[in-house]
Amino acid sequence: MSVELKRISQAALPAALAKAERYRLLNEPGEAQSICLDALEVQPDNQAALTTLLLALTEQFDNNTACVAEAWTTVTRHGANLSVVVNVHNGPGGRYDPAYGYATATLAEAGVPMLGYVDVGYGTRALVEVRSDIEAWRAYPVGGVFFDQVPSDRASLGWMTMAAATVRGRIVLNPGVRPHPGYAALADLVCTYEGPWPRYRATPAEPDWPNAAHIVYDVPVCDLAEATRRLYRRVAHGLVTDLAGTNPYRGLPAPLRAPARVVA
Repeated sequence: MSVELKRISQAALPAALAKAERYRLLNEPGEAQSICLDALEVQPDNQAALTTLLLALTEQFDNNTACVAEAWTTVTRHGANLSVVVNVHNGPGGRYDPAYGYATATLAEAGVPMLGYVDVGYGTRALVEVRSDIEAWRAYPVGGVFFDQVPSDRASLGWMTMAAATVRGRIVLNPGVRPHPGYAALADLVCTYEGPWPRYRATPAEPDWPNAAHIVYDVPVCDLAEATRRLYRRVAHGLVTDLAGTNPYRGLPAPLRAPARVVA
């Protein structure tokens, strides 16, 4: 037995969006988001639904819309000087999200390079699922794919080669450690380090692969200049952030809020 959910009718849109706004005021942005997505399936260009959806998403992000708006402004101001990894819902999500469509279009207009996030689960995901995510990102103005949780062993090299084969544009691999040398040829960049500052600080500052990148989090603000200097002595690309916890990429890194002065 199958149950088909009833869609919102055109006539019911105003009432549905008023309900979504009430959910926002009750601090339940997830409910507001769900209603707006249903409304946009009926009327994709409904500006009230798009606005409420974007507000609901930012409230789930940080519960501080002003801070989120400032973060977007900061990113667009940097233009091509930085790259943004776009992650709708652990990847592109189950369906096109108009709010992210609007946000990525704004970044694209400002010349900000973007990559769509695809989690490969260290090679445990089915190739058909990975390729489906890659295909879904083509609905957004991203210029390539950021593969996360990439395997690092030689045995998985063939699997990763097939997973990346359908990407149009730039490819970034993030195994978080230095993988088998064969991975270097698969991507424009390979993140050979992802981890906290104390561990990064304790390792020798030796040059890495030419196309390596490092991601260093949990850096005290007083150490940002040193961490940035160490990173650029090893690699030409990377991220240094003061943020920590289970998701150190949830907000704007301090170097973007107030860039660290780097002495070569």
